[in-house]
Amino acid sequence: RDKIVFLLNDAGAKDGADGISRVASLLIYGRSAGDYKEPGSNASDKNMSAETTECVSFPESLISSLARVYVVEMMSTVRVSAFLTSFVLPSIAALAPEKSRPASRQLVTVVTSLVRNRPVECIHSLVMPTLMGKAHQSLISGDTINEVSKAQCELISRLVKSNCFPIHELSKLVEQLVSIKWSELSMGVITTIVQKKPALGSITIQAIVEKIDAGSNEARLVKSTKFSTLFHTFVTKYGSQIKNEGSCEVLLKAATALTTLLGKAIISSLKKNQKLR
Repeated sequence: RDKIVFLLNDAGAKDGADGISRVASLLIYGRSAGDYKEPGSNASDKNMSAETTECVSFPESLISSLARVYVVEMMSTVRVSAFLTSFVLPSIAALAPEKSRPASRQLVTVVTSLVRNRPVECIHSLVMPTLMGKAHQSLISGDTINEVSKAQCELISRLVKSNCFPIHELSKLVEQLVSIKWSELSMGVITTIVQKKPALGSITIQAIVEKIDAGSNEARLVKSTKFSTLFHTFVTKYGSQIKNEGSCEVLLKAATALTTLLGKAIISSLKKNQKLR
């Protein structure tokens, strides 16, 4: 561990995020830490296949140890993000749909600690890539996109429920999640975040309204319990803002298209909001 920390500090000081990523690549693809050479030296990385798409992760015990020692409070955002992407994200990617296993207690513990200490970097380097289906990107090729898994969403939801993210960071996270494709699994995560009622601006409220309106025209969503639950949570948590934005009628029309039991509850909540002054 100490030797890896030394290499990370040395590579980070000389080459920033690229140096940290390079150390991770050298280690994870079979090179020993002692084989690390500075960029620009005669060492060649040609033996590492640029076509590799398999996701290989570090032992979780090593990640935990490195996270405690290497990620310090004064470390730059760029270096922390590089560490998260290179050392932690592959373990989250390993929670793939085909493996169907939940995150280990050790992984949950280390990610929870990282989120509490560096929430912004974790959102950008762990949460968003995972929810966008990009957690399976290999360290080298970086071009593989896969569907987010149940275990990955359960991990993120657990972090949100544990109040690991500052509420203002959840606001920013919702702003970003509006732009991604909502799947059955990711909608569960978004609902968990919306239940915390982070402050949302007018643009974000309107974006969610438009997303729900568009979803009400999709056959897969009008019968989806996850979509209806997200819809209902949004209406109950942000009813006054929805009314102020003049979006009640749009959402009422969307709610009538639902075939789930929550459709009537959503309509009732919206009509109550319309009567409020």
